[in-house]
Amino acid sequence: MDLDWQARELCLRGKHDLQIARLAAREALIGSSRSLTELATYVVDRYNLVQSVREVQCILEQTLLRPSLRKEIRDEYLLAGLDRDA
Repeated sequence: MDLDWQARELCLRGKHDLQIARLAAREALIGSSRSLTELATYVVDRYNLVQSVREVQCILEQTLLRPSLRKEIRDEYLLAGLDRDA
């Protein structure tokens, strides 16, 4: 499936917004609980994103806070290689 098409179906600007949401979802699953602002800051710093913390926070508000969209961005690939029992 084309990632730009999938992102637009989720009302995102494009595949980069989708990938940011997926990175943040993965970090939220494996990291300690953080506020949305802390998570956005962490993702920007960790992955050296060109987007501002505010832009990333807007993407996360749009995706991670909506259960229907959260389901769309989480799949088996997102969790690949994670040992969540450790």
